[in-house]
Amino acid sequence: MLSSAILDWLVQALNGKLSSSSSSSHRKDRDSINSINMQTAVGVVLLSVAAAAVFWKIKPE
Repeated sequence: MLSSAILDWLVQALNGKLSSSSSSSHRKDRDSINSINMQTAVGVVLLSVAAAAVFWKIKPE
């Protein structure tokens, strides 16, 4: 269904490990980037589920 690369990326986004910086001066930027990554990950999952439901519904039997 979903490729392993997408699943790995999703797990990293949920754990907050994407686009992280080690400098404490960039903590606010990192938090906003992680928030955007989380929103993007959730959006991708929701759109994937919606697309799968549409394809499953219109699939000829």
